[in-house]
Amino acid sequence: MKKGLIMLLSLMLVLSSCITAYADDVNIGTVIPEYHTVTVEADGGKIAAGGKVCSDTVQIKRHSEQAYWILPDSGKVLDALYYNGVDVTAQVKNGVFIAPSLSDDAELRAVFKDTPSVDSDKTYDISGTLTDEDGNPIPDAVVDIGGKTGTTDENGKFTVEDVPAGTHTVIIKDDNGEIIGHTQICLLYTSPS
Repeated sequence: MKKGLIMLLSLMLVLSSCITAYADDVNIGTVIPEYHTVTVEADGGKIAAGGKVCSDTVQIKRHSEQAYWILPDSGKVLDALYYNGVDVTAQVKNGVFIAPSLSDDAELRAVFKDTPSVDSDKTYDISGTLTDEDGNPIPDAVVDIGGKTGTTDENGKFTVEDVPAGTHTVIIKDDNGEIIGHTQICLLYTSPS
């Protein structure tokens, strides 16, 4: 009797699972976001994406890679960069980190450290020429070197005056205020022997 009851219960379980599997009125749906939120933190510097400095968060299109520019404040250098808690510092090339394709929200945190101090009151006038990849001059761009600025003329030439010795981030913005380039320079004064 017990054996027959166990077989009847087993058959009922199999049949009940088959009945729910063949139901006609089952709808399954989900909402897939077009953008994901990346939370950024950069005490001692800035992080930029798409030509704009990120505040606390930035919206990035789903399933797209994103280039982040790591911009240390003057007197700072990047010490470590973490993406979703993983140290990705070795992946930063020329101050740029390429984040992998997004399928969920993420976190990006830059840690900066002080550069060695420079015992000098010496200042420098930094001059140069900005050109695009085809060699054409870039007029009306603002070149910011450690808070000191200069603007390019119609030939792409600029001068930034009185930049103090030390390590400085150079940020270049076009005439719309979007970041179009960056680098870091180190001005060290060595006294003549």
